[in-house]
Amino acid sequence: MDFLFEPIQLPIRRDLGGALRVGSTRMVYELVIGAFQEGHDPRDVCEMFPGVDLGEISLLYGHYLLNRDKHDEMYRLYEEAGDRIRKRIEASGHGGLELKEKLRARLQEAEAARASVTQ
Repeated sequence: MDFLFEPIQLPIRRDLGGALRVGSTRMVYELVIGAFQEGHDPRDVCEMFPGVDLGEISLLYGHYLLNRDKHDEMYRLYEEAGDRIRKRIEASGHGGLELKEKLRARLQEAEAARASVTQ
């Protein structure tokens, strides 16, 4: 019975890039919480991502439910940081629609050049 009172280590680790990973997998923690928020149960997550452990996903769901406010605040901060990075990239001209248009133009030029060589 004493095992019931032993602390449980959450199956989360931070990789070298700073991302939170589930157990020994490469699955990011955000996917687990996103799946929960979309209404998926732990078995769904295991079916969508083979290799993740049902017990680990269930434990993470429980931790989320017990600490929802803290998790939601953490994700709000992640979203804000992501928005700042996205805006900075778009302002630099190295991302977004401008980049897409540049790449499309290059592709069309390459295809036209290829077509003229084969004729």
